[in-house]
Amino acid sequence: MLVIDTRALIERFLEIYTAHPSAVCWTIVGLISVVAIGVIWEFCHQKETK
Repeated sequence: MLVIDTRALIERFLEIYTAHPSAVCWTIVGLISVVAIGVIWEFCHQKETK
């Protein structure tokens, strides 16, 4: 069973955020882009198969 220490994770994230705010911003932008591309890809793939 995998247990994630959320408090430590949040503290680490805040450390990175305060040190490199732009890096965190780009990470969020990247994640949103990946999700958007995945959704569009699935949608187009479903249209082709119908």
